[in-house]
Amino acid sequence: MKHWTFILVLAAGVVHLRAAVVVSLKDGETVNAESIVPEGNKFRLTVVGAAPRLLEGSLVERVEMPEPANLAAVYAAHANGDTVATLQTMGKLKVELDPFKKIAGARDWWLEAEFLRAHILLSQRRAKDMEVSMKEIAADASDPDAQRHAQAFLAHVIGLGGDPRKALEQLMAIIMASADPDALADAWLFAGHNYIAVNDQQTALLAYLRIPVFYPTKPVALAGARLGAARCYVALEELALARSSLKELVSKQGKTVEGVEGKKLLSQVERDLGLNATAPSADEPTK
Repeated sequence: MKHWTFILVLAAGVVHLRAAVVVSLKDGETVNAESIVPEGNKFRLTVVGAAPRLLEGSLVERVEMPEPANLAAVYAAHANGDTVATLQTMGKLKVELDPFKKIAGARDWWLEAEFLRAHILLSQRRAKDMEVSMKEIAADASDPDAQRHAQAFLAHVIGLGGDPRKALEQLMAIIMASADPDALADAWLFAGHNYIAVNDQQTALLAYLRIPVFYPTKPVALAGARLGAARCYVALEELALARSSLKELVSKQGKTVEGVEGKKLLSQVERDLGLNATAPSADEPTK
């Protein structure tokens, strides 16, 4: 995902994106704008060096625009374990990006937001709440990478519903067919969860360990993989390795949902190892 530099301007209660917004129209015209704001089925453009324009959405072919500020804010709130801010900003982000979900270019931001939203809902045990969006994406054959990514979430829902073996069958098929890092990171994470569900700790561990090696820039999957790996190590009675994985999780992602769970497990592991050290407190800063 390409992240552009942007400046925020607040006007009439709406966050506008000030940057190199490039709007390509179906008639071949290209418009350089400072901001683009959805208004029903239309888009209002603040045009560089010209009067504002109101365009029918049906005329727009592609929109290249900066990362929405609310998307960065959701990532930050989620990483900091701020559930209220995460949910509030996630709602704003969905309203902001839904009008762009059928428009090339800007659709990439909508997809990223929807997959992040799906992870957040899963962390709150609200799998059913994210199924509508994932089914919509999975049905769109025009974008195979996003389609497989959504299918990975839906496969995991099958596992959560009590059929982890069927989930694993689907996840392995997705992994074999995909080359997209985002889809693969999540598919391996869900594979790890479902291998644990069938009590195959060793294979679950191998699935989790792929993520920090091959997909270290995927923070949401990375947190789940670190905690999952630690739980596998505990089950395999490799407590020193469990402690190492948990300390890395706590130091780097300690305020996430997984980090909070990791602190509790780390304390137990260190007690079992006979160590005096304890996990950092919740007030201790993380890297």
